[in-house]
Amino acid sequence: MWAIVVMLLLFHGEQRLIMENQLDSPMFRLRSALTAILPWMLTLFLVCAITWGLLVITAQTVGRRGTVLYNRETVVYDLPLVGHYALVTSYQRSASLAPKGPSPRLEIPRMSIDLGQIPEGQVAEHTFVIRNTGQGVLRVTRLYTTCPCLTAYLSASVIPPDRIALLTVRLDTAMEEAVAGGMVTIRRGVFLETNDSDWPQASLWIEATLSRTPQVN
Repeated sequence: MWAIVVMLLLFHGEQRLIMENQLDSPMFRLRSALTAILPWMLTLFLVCAITWGLLVITAQTVGRRGTVLYNRETVVYDLPLVGHYALVTSYQRSASLAPKGPSPRLEIPRMSIDLGQIPEGQVAEHTFVIRNTGQGVLRVTRLYTTCPCLTAYLSASVIPPDRIALLTVRLDTAMEEAVAGGMVTIRRGVFLETNDSDWPQASLWIEATLSRTPQVN
């Protein structure tokens, strides 16, 4: 809006100088140059504003869906691990798991996700990123879930420094208890145990709202 106002003022001033026969004056040349450049500046401003808006919308969408960007070349697939339902127990670190030499460092960019509304009986999946930002090899020694309806697949249980493993969690809502009308929200977890001395046991959580499919009589 401000650019349009400035353009109109410059155009009005230029017309006034033409009427006063001041075509060779420095002011006329300056106004002519600004009048010629301003449309391009306005176009550039609009392009930048639209680009910025798209980036903001994309970032918000990524945040809502829980997507974590990563380089596929850093994903490892060494000794994959499958986690099934098991009773959650208090973690007791074994001295044999203490890393010798450089220490690994477990990093999980996003530790929970809301899958939104899912029809009862459907299967939903989400993939978490497990990253090793330390200097030693990160080893996942145990992987289990808090519900028979949840299965976890880890692409690698041995993760070198600056590499990542993908943890795909599969929620089978058919194994949940029947929804008594309407909708119900569930929260299920995945636990993994590692040789990271600062974070030996980590938990990730999935939330979903189950809706009963209407029965046609």
